[in-house]
Amino acid sequence: MRFILFCFIFAPEPLKGSLDQMLEFNSEFKEPLPKREVERVTRSAEKAWQAKSDAKANEEAVAKGYPGAGYNLKNSTIIRWLEITTEEQQHLKTIIDGNEKRRRKRERDKLQKSEERKSVSREMCLENEKEKTEDKLWQLKQAMQRYPKMSNRKLAVLLSVSESYVRKLKINL
Repeated sequence: MRFILFCFIFAPEPLKGSLDQMLEFNSEFKEPLPKREVERVTRSAEKAWQAKSDAKANEEAVAKGYPGAGYNLKNSTIIRWLEITTEEQQHLKTIIDGNEKRRRKRERDKLQKSEERKSVSREMCLENEKEKTEDKLWQLKQAMQRYPKMSNRKLAVLLSVSESYVRKLKINL
């Protein structure tokens, strides 16, 4: 499978002496493929190359939902054929699997949220916190008027805050 990928991607002009080039390239492998296999794969690559250069074939392929004529390999197939590791995928731009794609999206989202947080000024944050505290003070005051003998623990449950926060609010009252 690696061989067919090499024929298609790396052979600059597969129609001009490609079989001889591929046979020579194959002979350099530690365990070369059989000559018949090299011939079959080279013919397949030549057909794909011709189809890729044919405008009509490209139109038909696009109409069927393919990016174009010729070989249309999935990233997962290329990753499997070339045995690309997850660490190597982190340095690639397009040949990545779903896990790497999701990891990059998480990083982008995290960075975007960080940027959004930075855009809110400190004064705005302090103002928001002050409003929340005033709201809880008002709620506590209302609860204490309605239930004057209620314990701090029960008030905390009622207001959905901690018992120590109820004590701090009572000091502010």
